[in-house]
This record gives sequence, structure tokens and C-alpha cells, in this order.
Amino acid sequence: MENKEILKELRSIIGLNRREFAEYFCIPYRTVQEWELAHRNMPDYLLRLMLYSEKLRSENKFYSASKNVSISELPIVLSQWVSCFIDLVTYYLHRR
Repeated sequence: MENKEILKELRSIIGLNRREFAEYFCIPYRTVQEWELAHRNMPDYLLRLMLYSEKLRSENKFYSASKNVSISELPIVLSQWVSCFIDLVTYYLHRR
């Protein structure tokens, strides 16, 4: 399966149109469009990060950036982010 097909499938799973998807990941709309039309190649590492991000979101392993976090929740949120970062680095190192 090509990256463009995986990207479209990921967008479908998340349930966003192309513009919403671009905004969700802070990527220019035109870039996402170019990737999906295969006019430009999407970097493999970026697709892996998006898939990993969605996996964590679906498992509720990190908070949305829009969620207000109280001071009492901050240590929990920070530990979750550190854990996610360690998972990501470990994944990356094992892929080399």
C-alpha cells in the first residue's frame, strides 16, 4: 500500500475531511492535497508519526491540546507525554 493510500485511510478512520485533517496536524492544506494526489511524496517518518499519534489518541494516552489542564493534573499529563516520547524514540531506534 502506498503512502497516499495509507494517508487517505488514516483520514477516513479519524473521520475528517482533507481541510480538517490538515488543520488537525498543522500541515498546509495544499501539502496534504499534493500527498494524496501523489504529486509529492510524503516523508515516511511523518506518516509513521501520524499513525502513532492517532494510535495514542484512540487509546486516550494523551490529552488534546485544546483541553484545559488543571495544576493538579499537570504531573499526570507530563508523565504521559514523556512516556509517549520514550515510546516514539524506542520505536524509531528499533526501526533503524
